[in-house]
Amino acid sequence: MKKSVYLKLIIITILVSLFLYTVIISAWISDDSLITLTQIVNLHHGDGLVFNFGERVQAFTHPTWFLLLSILTYITGDYYYTILAVSIILSLSAVLLLIYYSYREDSLDSAIFTLTILLFSKAFIDYSTSGLENPLSYFLFAGILYIIFSYERLSQKQLYLIYLLFSLLFLNRMDYALILAPIALVLLFKYKSLNLKPILLSISIVISWVIFALFYFGHIFPNTYYAKLKAGYPIEEFLERGLNYFEYQFESDPTTLIIIIFGVFAGLYRKGFARAVAIGLVIYLLYILKIGGDFMQGRFFAVPVLVSAFLIINFLATIKYYRWIYILLIPIIYFGSSESSPLFVGKDYNNQGAYKGIADERGFYFQKYGLIAPHRDWPKIAKLDKKPTIAKSACGGLGAEALSSRDKIYYIDICALTDPLLSQLPAIKKSNWRIGHEERKVPTDYSYAVLNDISLYDNSLNRLYRDIKSVSGGDLWSLDRLKAIYRINRKDYHIDRDRYSNPKVALPLYSQSVIAKLYPQYLNKIPPKRVKADEISKEHRVGMRWDGEGAKLFSDKGIAIEFKKSKKIKSLSIGFDNNDKYLVILLNGDKIKDLIIFPKSYGIGIQNRAVTLDREVEIDRIYIFPLEGDGYYSLGWLSYH
Repeated sequence: MKKSVYLKLIIITILVSLFLYTVIISAWISDDSLITLTQIVNLHHGDGLVFNFGERVQAFTHPTWFLLLSILTYITGDYYYTILAVSIILSLSAVLLLIYYSYREDSLDSAIFTLTILLFSKAFIDYSTSGLENPLSYFLFAGILYIIFSYERLSQKQLYLIYLLFSLLFLNRMDYALILAPIALVLLFKYKSLNLKPILLSISIVISWVIFALFYFGHIFPNTYYAKLKAGYPIEEFLERGLNYFEYQFESDPTTLIIIIFGVFAGLYRKGFARAVAIGLVIYLLYILKIGGDFMQGRFFAVPVLVSAFLIINFLATIKYYRWIYILLIPIIYFGSSESSPLFVGKDYNNQGAYKGIADERGFYFQKYGLIAPHRDWPKIAKLDKKPTIAKSACGGLGAEALSSRDKIYYIDICALTDPLLSQLPAIKKSNWRIGHEERKVPTDYSYAVLNDISLYDNSLNRLYRDIKSVSGGDLWSLDRLKAIYRINRKDYHIDRDRYSNPKVALPLYSQSVIAKLYPQYLNKIPPKRVKADEISKEHRVGMRWDGEGAKLFSDKGIAIEFKKSKKIKSLSIGFDNNDKYLVILLNGDKIKDLIIFPKSYGIGIQNRAVTLDREVEIDRIYIFPLEGDGYYSLGWLSYH
């Protein structure tokens, strides 16, 4: 072996060691991955594939990754270190396959170049761990690309392996089918009938999961598919957020996009499989743009970087004199040497900033769940041995909360990732919605119904709710449940979608009957403090202090608002102190016309609470009682229509 080859192998060994070191010191777990982990923990405890107690739902997008982690964590009895270890091993294995491919092509220089640029890709390093499916995707893609690029003629055994990897990769993230489809077309054209049996194997694996998912969860696609892509926003708003995603990637981690662009052009320059892979990458990137990208900076670019690295080596290996390519390392290293690059940050890494709803998730969670974080706060995993008694609405940070309190709280995910009902409803139409966090309204009585098995107040929605309860919690083999699966997938319901998407329509948290059950002690109670409606401002004053000028302060015994003459109202807006929960009773004479609960609103000072009633009511008094809070209660304004 020539001395130059030894030298190159030494350089490669140093680069691989540096890659391993960088991945280890930047290793972390994302909160989104804890949603998957919650379902794994529930499975291990014999509760099935559930997120909340007794509610089957596919809140993960990666069945292959889910199954792998379920098996490994069950064997080890550990979650945190097992997830990080398997992620690091898979990411390292993908890189080693990349190097071995360059060695087979007698192109170690290309391996040195490619490894170097990968070290400066923040997206690639960040998602070499994270607890999400990316490391397994790295490994599966590396296996496919190594085989198709290394052999001029594939045997049927190799075709079997490729199609097996296809199916596992598809089930790891279904949208990878966009990259795989052009490769499959080349295989079909090149190997014709030899593809038949391997394809049948691949299809049988995928169909097996599809049938299981449809039967067990009631849907073919993950719940997150409906929550994110079926939110009801127009395509132009998704495209706007997709452009923001690319823009922020370029500003914060340009090396990643440079590698992908280089890889695409390198692949298009070649023919056969390389060109097919490049076309697949382009289609996938357009898809990312169409779906609005993601709220995790770099996540959807991480796998394209690994794929592009193979394309770059495939291209460089065909050029006789390409050592000039090292000149390109200068701008790549320059752009990649940012203060947030994993190469240059350590245990103190912390980045809480965001750009148009897109965040550096590793920077956000590293201090909580980073491997070398000095004050790591891994959530204590609670036992799920009883039905929760509290319902709580949340969006974001749901994974850690659910792991640590799954025995006490039923989580209503208003972003609908884990909620089988809310994912079927349109998101609230607002201009500043965040990708991956498309918020839904909580239907009236929903938080009470999930704990007490009652019907929803909205009759048009109740049919869907009852079918979802049957599918997610009923006897698996019940004929009624199977019929409910059919109806849900036919979407055989007539729901007032504007009611749930229109931000001007504020739904009551509970109906009168439920509030009467929850707080009967207030139904015949009269507040000692009284104030005339004309004395209360109708103007919504943003930033008003809780005890500011014009605010009506009252005690925990409540306050009564009296009108000179009765008013007919359909909607109500009240300015309450920000961190208190209130019961509002609408009366006319001695008759209660409606009961409304306003939950806590977090912010500063007086915050507006609004509700749209299901019917017009005539009232002459309003009673207000604090239910929870800090003992300081105030009323800033009152308006009605």
